[in-house]
Amino acid sequence: MTTTIGMVLAIVGGVTAINLLVWLPILRKLKRMPDELRAELATETIVAGPDRCAFAGSTKSFGKVRGLGMAVLTNERFLFRKAIGKQIVIPRAEISTARLERGAFLGARNRGYPYLVLMTTDGADVGFVFDGATGEQWLATLAR
Repeated sequence: MTTTIGMVLAIVGGVTAINLLVWLPILRKLKRMPDELRAELATETIVAGPDRCAFAGSTKSFGKVRGLGMAVLTNERFLFRKAIGKQIVIPRAEISTARLERGAFLGARNRGYPYLVLMTTDGADVGFVFDGATGEQWLATLAR
């Protein structure tokens, strides 16, 4: 019995260590990202963000690989920088509409928050999930 408890503790400890090795660098990067984005976008007027959100995928050209990151809306573009992976840049002139979609987007469900879906002029739907009421705030900002 003591051997079983020792094995269970070793497995739990190993899984915890692996999770810490994976998630701590990502969380540190997300914490630094707002200041880095503000500095990078100093020549543009920031309209919304930077806000933490998740990329939920796209129907065209922006990929389907989901990921955590930061979204910023400037007078010139919508920018989503993933913690890991390529960033997504959509010029404001190429955003034809924005809407909130509840339930599923591209076959995936989230924790209950609506998807903010940007439709581009080429017909791509690009989805993001913000925490709480932030999605509604972004929709209102994009409508202006």
